[in-house]
Amino acid sequence: MPGVGENLAFYNLKESVLNGNVEKNEKFAPHITLMHPRNSICSDMEFAQIQKFVLRNAIQFRKVSLMVREAIGKWQVIREFEIVHERG
Repeated sequence: MPGVGENLAFYNLKESVLNGNVEKNEKFAPHITLMHPRNSICSDMEFAQIQKFVLRNAIQFRKVSLMVREAIGKWQVIREFEIVHERG
């Protein structure tokens, strides 16, 4: 599920976290991956259930995790950032 809008804050954060090394990752936009093709298992019945699920127009996150994975190993959380939402 892709993010919507210009996503300027996302790209600024990404550039800051990657220390300007974004050339190989420049095509990635903010998104949520429900099932990754390389490491998910899903039957046709499970996929049909997922397709019926109705998502809200907006999802608010409380935390962002910086993760790394070397070769085909497990993802490791390097650091987590709490998100403070402004009330308006």
